[in-house]
Amino acid sequence: MSVKGGLKSAVGSWKLEPKDLEVVIAAFKGPLVLEPGYRVIQEGDDGQHLYVVTAGTLHCIKVINGEEMVVKTCVQGDLFGELALLYNCPRAASVQSGEESVLWELDRATFNNIVMEGVQRKRTQCLAVLEKVPLFQSLSRSELENIIDALKMERHAYGTVIIQQGEFGEHFYIVYDGAVIAIKHDPEQVEEPQTFLHEAGDYFGELALLHNAPRGATVQAYSEPEVTLLSMDRGTFGRLMGSLQPFLEEHANRYG
Repeated sequence: MSVKGGLKSAVGSWKLEPKDLEVVIAAFKGPLVLEPGYRVIQEGDDGQHLYVVTAGTLHCIKVINGEEMVVKTCVQGDLFGELALLYNCPRAASVQSGEESVLWELDRATFNNIVMEGVQRKRTQCLAVLEKVPLFQSLSRSELENIIDALKMERHAYGTVIIQQGEFGEHFYIVYDGAVIAIKHDPEQVEEPQTFLHEAGDYFGELALLHNAPRGATVQAYSEPEVTLLSMDRGTFGRLMGSLQPFLEEHANRYG
């Protein structure tokens, strides 16, 4: 994928108009080449930029009980640093390169002038879906908006395999529009596999993250021409979904 294509993919969840997207892509500065161990963001500092990773690995580090601990790892295609710009708050974590890495950066002024409108559009549209989901009904509006801001929007063509049974899971998904089908094979049984249909407002992929276990089913896009999903990575799931884990555990038996 080209650098421009990678940047477009990374900021796709902002729901910008095409002309605004082109302006934002043109405003990114780079490439910024980081040596291993370079700290590009320091926890507690004011934030003036957000970043997209186009090569390498960076670790998000928080001070917990007086010690620095890695809470998330960013790889090619990931975006970080946007929360300090969204909420005008200090950096929530430090970010440091784990190897030679390449970043592109976007300044606060461009983000505020162009991106915030798209972010608000995403919040409004996602709230209309997620407010109806029982999983989220115990949350305040601000808590739900924090989750929405961390979600990435993905589109998958009909028949695309989104997760594969037996593989290690790194993401949690919510169906935003369309449907997916989950297919669960039991290697000890010769009968037909179990299937579960997930439609708009349904979620899947949580069990592998909750139990640190392999995926229990294969999930494929089941609507034409595509399904639209909201996804959250493992680190963000642990950080933002902690209060909802009892609900998720209680309803784990919905898969049979």
